[in-house]
Amino acid sequence: MVFGNMGDDSGTGVAFSRDPANGENTLYGEFLMNAQGEDVVAGIRTPQTIDQLRDTNKTAYDQFAEVARNLEKHYKDMQ
Repeated sequence: MVFGNMGDDSGTGVAFSRDPANGENTLYGEFLMNAQGEDVVAGIRTPQTIDQLRDTNKTAYDQFAEVARNLEKHYKDMQ
């Protein structure tokens, strides 16, 4: 099990490999550090955008971007 609320180096989010509104090839989504998944979708706290993850934790952002690319390549569709 993975816990998103184990401190400032853990988190949760909802993201897509492309913008779901227009299909633009850019990561899209939002996340919260030190939170559970329900905090993002229930609006308990104000989430940050995936672009902000790049600014706050570039390593995590780069890993996420690579996973998103690999998933699209494998499934041949937006993930």
